[in-house]
Amino acid sequence: MEDSNPLTIVPRQTLSYSSSPRSLYPSIEVDTFTTRWTGEIESLYGEDYTFHTESDDGVRLGVKGQLMIDSWNGCGNRNVLSLTLQGGQKYDIKLEYQEQGAGAHTKLLWSSSNQTKKVVPTIQLLHQQLYL
Repeated sequence: MEDSNPLTIVPRQTLSYSSSPRSLYPSIEVDTFTTRWTGEIESLYGEDYTFHTESDDGVRLGVKGQLMIDSWNGCGNRNVLSLTLQGGQKYDIKLEYQEQGAGAHTKLLWSSSNQTKKVVPTIQLLHQQLYL
């Protein structure tokens, strides 16, 4: 995703959405847009975590300033990343998504030995903004 001036900045309560982009922002072309969510994620436990991205078009995930998942030119993506995190520590995170046709959806999920696979809870996310 190019660094440029966003059309808008909207707060996101979750890193999971599935909709027409017009429901996010009325002036965006339905089938061609990109989003970027930046902030921090706080781990619950000190252990290995598995992050899962699900999207219908391109997705990238950066953690601790490093690009960890790069599936930008994909379609129907499901990606997995394993990381060891310290309990209660905050980590920089960036999730980017591009829509290239039809419906729009993306999710960021996580799991560990102490928690089942689920969308990363809002309470574990800080600086919740979505750039369109």
